[in-house]
Amino acid sequence: MEKQEGKPAKRWLKLSVVGALVVGLYFTFEMIATGGRKFFPSVGLVGDKTYTLRVTGENGMKFCGTISITAANGKVMEHDVDGVVPETFGIMGSSVSVTLRKCEADGTLRLVLAKSSETKAEGFTTRPYSSVELGVN
Repeated sequence: MEKQEGKPAKRWLKLSVVGALVVGLYFTFEMIATGGRKFFPSVGLVGDKTYTLRVTGENGMKFCGTISITAANGKVMEHDVDGVVPETFGIMGSSVSVTLRKCEADGTLRLVLAKSSETKAEGFTTRPYSSVELGVN
């Protein structure tokens, strides 16, 4: 009789390798498709608009906050975000509300929310640990 002891372990290893490959391909595709931007789609309903949020200021400064998206069907989604300046987010929704806070005392935090190449809202702060709030409908 043939021993079957090593076969489940080999099968598990093969499945793990295939799973890792699929996940890697997904993230590679996501980076290519979004140009390296973080993208927050709502539901992609008729009536939703595509916005770009650019976070600029002192390079390397940390920020955190919330992006709230209202879809055309009225569904509201909130995304907690954190990152390092500069950063760009793609957002799809009928309206968008953004609140980002400086996580450092020094420097300027500047936000620009645009649709296509047209600026819809912008703001900045230089105060220590302060926030910038923007919104568009």
